[in-house]
Amino acid sequence: MTTDQGEGLLGQLRASPLFADVPDAPLQKLAETAEPVHLRPGEQLIREGDPAEELYVVVNGELEIRKQ
Repeated sequence: MTTDQGEGLLGQLRASPLFADVPDAPLQKLAETAEPVHLRPGEQLIREGDPAEELYVVVNGELEIRKQ
């Protein structure tokens, strides 16, 4: 991720109530190391039972969550 992308993401994360109280240093690290994932409509991100190895934060758009 480029510095500009990281700085833009930092602002988006900071605006989220989930990250509002996180100190600057760890939030900056998260923004700098994040890897964007772009999904097309209807595309699946994860499936029930997949190992929990990643953290996903939706910064634009929306996801539908279904239990199967």
